[in-house]
Amino acid sequence: MTRHQIAPGNQKRICCNHSPSGQYCLTNLSCRATASKILNEYLAKVGGKEAILEAWQEKKEASKKGKKRGRAGTGADATNGTKRGKKNGHPKDESPPTSASKAEWKPPTGNWEDLVTGIDACEGNDNNVVVYLTWKGGHKTQHPLAQVYKRCPQKVRTLISTIHHAILTDLTRC
Repeated sequence: MTRHQIAPGNQKRICCNHSPSGQYCLTNLSCRATASKILNEYLAKVGGKEAILEAWQEKKEASKKGKKRGRAGTGADATNGTKRGKKNGHPKDESPPTSASKAEWKPPTGNWEDLVTGIDACEGNDNNVVVYLTWKGGHKTQHPLAQVYKRCPQKVRTLISTIHHAILTDLTRC
């Protein structure tokens, strides 16, 4: 096989030893002229070499924006409001944040027997009884009777026996 093969139209092309895609050979003068012709056609189509370079420069500048931060000035405008000043005083002297002071206390999961100090009251009808509890930390909550009986059954039994005893005592006095 020869180094160059003649293609239709008398253009010399690379043989399959150099490039299986059949690109133009730049070692031969006639092939170089054909490559220059193709390049000139491409540049005319896209607007010239300057248009390509301008587009590349714009893209490069656009990618730079936002990546680097400018250095703050040293004048009065140097602070942008994001820095915090040094706090004066001790944290114990300040009032707690509103989120901490308004935090709603929730009863723990699991058994409440040792955490409840007492049952304050019960109210409602047969199907819908609400029980008012006092916790060791001083918190007061209200719960359905079924939940209280499930979480601290001994406290409920003690309450029922106390109520039963009070009723019997009242009945004997009459």
